[in-house]
Amino acid sequence: MVAKSDKHWANVARDGKCYTELDWIREDPEGMAQLFKDKLDEIKPEYQRLHAKERAPFLNKMAELQMYKTWEWHKTYFWLTAFNIMASDRFKEVKGQLNRFERLLDLCQNKKFQSDQFNIHQGIEKAKQLHIKDLYTFIKTKKSGNTLYALCPFHDEKTPSFVIYDDGRKFKCHGCGAGGSPIDFWMKLKNLTFIEAIKQLGGAN
Repeated sequence: MVAKSDKHWANVARDGKCYTELDWIREDPEGMAQLFKDKLDEIKPEYQRLHAKERAPFLNKMAELQMYKTWEWHKTYFWLTAFNIMASDRFKEVKGQLNRFERLLDLCQNKKFQSDQFNIHQGIEKAKQLHIKDLYTFIKTKKSGNTLYALCPFHDEKTPSFVIYDDGRKFKCHGCGAGGSPIDFWMKLKNLTFIEAIKQLGGAN
């Protein structure tokens, strides 16, 4: 598993691509689960301290004034909304981080999501086998040996500078600089994330 930075660990660039939290979870659910547990262990002490300092006194005061009943707490968000308005920015930030990592940890442990991991890897292999010329109707195509030239779909041009190499699974535009695999082509053409492109090209569920 690739190490993440403390501040922007969730968006790590690899091979020129930016991997999101979901990408990393699909790639290494066990490793990411441990990472999220570590993050929660770091956050919880500060959250508990802020809760005791800010939220608990607020709730106790409301109880003293009989402005809400404890057993009705889960039926209304009124007092929660009131507290969130008055809470410090740091409390809101820490609470948000806590909720986020708890959701991500739950996703790591979700069996259905983990079963999708295998489909994603299958999708990658299937997508890599696609011929780029079959993914788009290219204009002004010209073949030279096993290499195909065409107008680039990513920028305006009159002279073909887009090249699909002989195996059909690599492309390069000498005009705008775009290049890569069938997956890279589909991501750029459809403005998709890596996982979205894999699902569409490889038929992963």
